[in-house]
Amino acid sequence: ALTLVFVLLFFKELKLSTFDPGLAQALGLRPGWLNYGLMILVSLVAVGAFDAVGSILVIAFFIVPPAAAYLLTDRLSLMLVASPLIGAAGAVFGYDLARGPVRVSRTAHFHMGGARIDSDCLSNLEGLFVSGEDAGGVHGANRLGGNGVAESTVFGGIAGDAMAGYVGGRAQPALSQAQIEQGIAELLAPMRTEGGENVFGIRSEIEDLMWEKAGLVRDERGLTEALAGLDTLEERHARAPVPPLREFNPAWQEWMNVRSILTVARLTCVSALARTESRGSHYRSDYPQANDEEWVRNLLMRAEPDGSARVWDEEVAFTRMRPGE
Repeated sequence: ALTLVFVLLFFKELKLSTFDPGLAQALGLRPGWLNYGLMILVSLVAVGAFDAVGSILVIAFFIVPPAAAYLLTDRLSLMLVASPLIGAAGAVFGYDLARGPVRVSRTAHFHMGGARIDSDCLSNLEGLFVSGEDAGGVHGANRLGGNGVAESTVFGGIAGDAMAGYVGGRAQPALSQAQIEQGIAELLAPMRTEGGENVFGIRSEIEDLMWEKAGLVRDERGLTEALAGLDTLEERHARAPVPPLREFNPAWQEWMNVRSILTVARLTCVSALARTESRGSHYRSDYPQANDEEWVRNLLMRAEPDGSARVWDEEVAFTRMRPGE
């Protein structure tokens, strides 16, 4: 009720500050104060709702209806009408999450692997700092819920401070013109390709292959088949053409994405084959138990000049506590 009263009292001001904040400021309005006021009211309602009915119902009735209304129209008056109608329709015709069973599906949660970094988030490549989900080693074999944002915030700050100190007084690194030209040629190659492959279809096939053969439950046979499938998909990717446009070219962007996805998928399968045990989020049905005698170790990988992956393992360096202590 408080939120509705606020919106009715400041309808014109909210409309103007939402869709034309520049004009609102020129007229002497304070869009920031209006937005903050509405945000505070909505936050109070959301907190009370979370406590009363739980997060699922809050999302279903407080977040989804206005988001759907925003997709349907950019007129605030129509949004205010459409949002409660969508919520009411969901309550009448939708699924009763409060009383009925909820289907739960397994899914990819987090990428625990990543670039090896030091305490300043510096990798082994000169000038390359890495933090967040792109870095490995922070969470061990399984990230606990809620720690992803904390990792990005903490290590992002560390990396930013370290980068500022790193570049201070440092000369520009020497650039290889030949390497630059080679990289440009590789990225422009699909614009000159005349094959019949579809890069969007290839990406979909990679997703299906990795889900079926290298998903949450893995074994040697499936991982081997996944690697063989990735070989075929990599060959097809090389034959996939894209339109010869450099300004706005979604197909070209997808071609570059798929090239990276193929690399990550291959490294995932190779490392999963090498670790002959189950640990954390890595589960192998042919090695269902953790093997602390042989596998309290980190797996590391590095690209070789021929494009293959060198794989080795190193003993985990325990600096504070060992398993079981």
